[in-house]
Amino acid sequence: MADPLSIAASVAGLITLAASTAKLVKTVGDRYTNQVSVSVKNNVQTLEVTLRNITEGMWVYDFTRPGEENLRQPINACAQTLRELGRNFRKLHPEEPSGPHIESSWGSGFSLKRFQQKLTRPETLKEIERLQAVLESQKMNLLIAMQYASSLK
Repeated sequence: MADPLSIAASVAGLITLAASTAKLVKTVGDRYTNQVSVSVKNNVQTLEVTLRNITEGMWVYDFTRPGEENLRQPINACAQTLRELGRNFRKLHPEEPSGPHIESSWGSGFSLKRFQQKLTRPETLKEIERLQAVLESQKMNLLIAMQYASSLK
C-alpha cells in the first residue's frame, strides 16, 4: 500500500462503494432477488479485501510527515464503520440453508435460517441506513484531514 493520502483515498472510494450498495439494497426493498444478492455479496467481498489491504498498509507505513498522523483516526473510524456495514450486508445475503429443514404444513424445504433472516431484515435495513449516515459524516472528516495533510506537503 502507498502513502497515507493514498490510503485515505482508498477509504473514500470504499465509502462510495458502500453507499451505492446500501442504495441498491434500499431501492430493491422486498424484491431482493438472487441477482441483487450476488451483487451485494461481491461488493461486500471487495470491501473486506480492500479494508484488509488498507489495514496492512497502515501497519507498514509510519505516518511521519506533517499532517499524516491526522489521517490515522479518520481512516480507522471509517474502516470500523465499513466493517459494521459489511456485517449488516451479509445478514441480508441469503446463504444456502445449512440449518434444519422442517417438513410441515409450511411446505417442504422450509429453512429456519431464511425465516430468521426475513424477521431481522427490517432492523438490518434500519441499521444500514444509520451506518450510511455515520459514514457520510466520517467521510467529511476524512476529506478535511486529507486536504490538511496534502496542504502540508
